[in-house]
Amino acid sequence: MKEIDLFIDESGNPGRGRGRYFTIACVAVDSINTKRVQRKMKKETLKIKQNYPNKNWRNGEVKAASLRKEERASLVSKIVQTPISIYYITIDKYNIREVMFEDKSRSYNYWLKLIIDNVLADNTDCLAMNIYIDNRNTKIASVNSFDDYIHIHVQMELVKDINLNVKYLDSHKSFGIQIADFISNGINLRFMNQNDIIYKEFNTIYVCAECFPRKNFGK
Repeated sequence: MKEIDLFIDESGNPGRGRGRYFTIACVAVDSINTKRVQRKMKKETLKIKQNYPNKNWRNGEVKAASLRKEERASLVSKIVQTPISIYYITIDKYNIREVMFEDKSRSYNYWLKLIIDNVLADNTDCLAMNIYIDNRNTKIASVNSFDDYIHIHVQMELVKDINLNVKYLDSHKSFGIQIADFISNGINLRFMNQNDIIYKEFNTIYVCAECFPRKNFGK
């Protein structure tokens, strides 16, 4: 890949309580394939809307949480037929330091950085990276702080000459972020409920998983 598009979304809550696990998922696509991947998601979500003609979809978006698990798994099985890779980090909130709850923005930036490190490790020929994040995640991640943070990390700490672009989009306007919503939902379901109905659909594509903290995750 020379230019990579990353679509980011999360599942769970990074704060205290409200479930043990929090997942950030990244759908990585070679930019030459992005339109093809998004067209596929548009097509599959349109089919779902046609199955529920009387349902009111907020902003016209099909969210993973609004569907039955079997429906989510079916949609994901279609999407993984396109040229995407999945990178994710799942955080075990029972085993992280208290300071990570106190400044969720810094914690989110750090966890997302770990994902991007893995993407770059797998794509040493990358010259440009476009990072698309759901606008609602600005409640967690400060727009300017992450943009500055990742530029400093990649260009100064990793010493990589990569053109980085960070953009925050409304998810109902980005089918790539909508894919990440389904992916993160399926991953968090696996850890929260020990249910692999969606996660098992990933077995035909490349998945890079990160569990945090590595030493005490799930214990």
